[in-house]
Amino acid sequence: MRILHEPYNPDIAKVFFRAGYIETWGRGTVNIVEYCKQAGVPEPVFESKWGGLAVIFVKKEGDRPWESSDEVTKKDVTETGEKLGEKLGEKLGEKLGENQLKIINLMKKNRFISIPEMADKIGISTTAVENNIKKLKARKVIKRIGPDKGGYWQVLLDK
Repeated sequence: MRILHEPYNPDIAKVFFRAGYIETWGRGTVNIVEYCKQAGVPEPVFESKWGGLAVIFVKKEGDRPWESSDEVTKKDVTETGEKLGEKLGEKLGEKLGENQLKIINLMKKNRFISIPEMADKIGISTTAVENNIKKLKARKVIKRIGPDKGGYWQVLLDK
């Protein structure tokens, strides 16, 4: 792992230093890696995302749940959605729409999935996904935990 000991934005770093929020720069990532080693967990993944640095902690080697959506195919969504629809329909008293079932299935397979990813996998617009999510939330079938970026989906009804 390559460690840069210079701040990305020196002016902002100086402000935080003078305000007492940081003691020095360039040691934080090194400390994070060292603490992970001491705790016996894998080193975190450092990625440049959304114009900043994302530090991603994993439970074990290869456990990267945000990437599991790549394994979900349209066929998986359709086949599982049909079975899921029957079960949820019984609990809700009326059947959910085909796209709603596909959305629920995608959320169950990857709770970190984004609306654009769902739209792409189902083959509908992001607006259509948002409208279906609104209906599912109103029926208390799903819930969003946390913010739009960094949060995850919770499916409230079991199969």
